[in-house]
Amino acid sequence: MNAGLSRRLRPLYVAAFFQSFVLWYAAEKLFMRSIGFSDADIGFMVAVYSAVMLLIDMPSGLLADRWSRKGVLILASSALAGAAFVGGVSNGIGLYLLCAILWGVFYACYAGMYESIVYDTLAEEKQSPALYRKIYGRIQIADSAGLVLGGLVSTFVATRLGLRETYFLSIPFALLAVTALLLFREPQLHKHRRQLLGAQVRETFRTVTRRGYALPVVISLVIKTTVLFMMFEFAQLWLIALNAPTGFFGFAGALLYAAIGFGGWFAQHLHIASRKRMVLLVACLVVS
Repeated sequence: MNAGLSRRLRPLYVAAFFQSFVLWYAAEKLFMRSIGFSDADIGFMVAVYSAVMLLIDMPSGLLADRWSRKGVLILASSALAGAAFVGGVSNGIGLYLLCAILWGVFYACYAGMYESIVYDTLAEEKQSPALYRKIYGRIQIADSAGLVLGGLVSTFVATRLGLRETYFLSIPFALLAVTALLLFREPQLHKHRRQLLGAQVRETFRTVTRRGYALPVVISLVIKTTVLFMMFEFAQLWLIALNAPTGFFGFAGALLYAAIGFGGWFAQHLHIASRKRMVLLVACLVVS
């Protein structure tokens, strides 16, 4: 990878780090319990933001293709900052659901954008597609580093300042991600192909649902996302049930989030030559 490409991608790594440096993630369920959430209410909150993500996901992708992928990531950071503010001022279930809605908007605008940007940047720079795995692995490492450090810092903030402060102190870091994205020179390849919106929507559906082409990838992503959200959203409930001290939540969250960075490193060095090996690897991950 040449020096010019490395410099160009640097703001993207910084943005990925700050979009994940969120202090309230590690102690969110503890805070929700403190303002009146039951386990059933937490499940309902997860359903609410999942529905928002489902509704926003395709429109955000179309907006990214027709306008700016960097711009959609900036919208994502703005929604994340808004979610942190609304969560911080919440004193009950009703207002916190607005926090969940804003977070659903954030994730819908965030998901898939880095992958697309990396792919187009390599194509625009006329670099080997083999670099994709390495560069995206680095983004995953930056993402994980933000989550891990955010979890560790949240331990100090939650125990010394309070759970509510983990929300307010997350806002500046979401805005720092916006600054980094503004410094990134976005590839323009996706703007060279113009087509009517209706034609683009139909082509998207055809591509996603075509057997033997993108459909297996889509199914794998859905399964992966479902499993990850089950782990991330409900792991803290076990700690609450065990009456774990507040300071332990940040450390436990950091340990869980570190797996993302390990996955990014592992992907850079993983070479799978056959479908059988891929199936075997997935089976091992599911069993573990």
